[in-house]
Amino acid sequence: EWKETFYKASTSLQYRERKLEDAANLIENNLTLLGATAIEDKLQDQNTRETIARHSSDFGDQLRKPNEVALVIDGKTLKYALSCDTRREFLDLCISCNVVICCRVSPIQKAEFRFLLKLLFVHGSWNYNRMCKLILYSFYKNICLYVIELWFAIYSGWSGQILFERWTIGLYNVVSS
Repeated sequence: EWKETFYKASTSLQYRERKLEDAANLIENNLTLLGATAIEDKLQDQNTRETIARHSSDFGDQLRKPNEVALVIDGKTLKYALSCDTRREFLDLCISCNVVICCRVSPIQKAEFRFLLKLLFVHGSWNYNRMCKLILYSFYKNICLYVIELWFAIYSGWSGQILFERWTIGLYNVVSS
């Protein structure tokens, strides 16, 4: 009977992980643990929980305020960090960071990050604005520098002498940025 329940859970298209966990909980009752070894199981969840709590306590009263800190998390750890009991603490930790990078995330996890489209639009818009400012800055800088060069050429009788050396223009770019 359990094998049939487990098979249905493992072939389910929706909520597969939850159904597999429920099926495993059906058979794992009143057992005596003789020993355990695991690479990824419930122990990962407890490690993750302790790490979130430790990093949250490191922020102290700066928690939920912007800090110059980046958080890098992988997909497997993200799965445990977004579980129901640690989700709020993880969100507080993410809000406290300036940058959050999720690497090696599965396509399913990307689909559950429902704010991704809005996030891409916001950052895309910010990037567009930055690029526009950069292009305008470069355009106006070149207009100013070369109009002055043209003006100097008129007064120098078109002698070919330049007002600004090339290294001064490069220095101007470095200093002004």
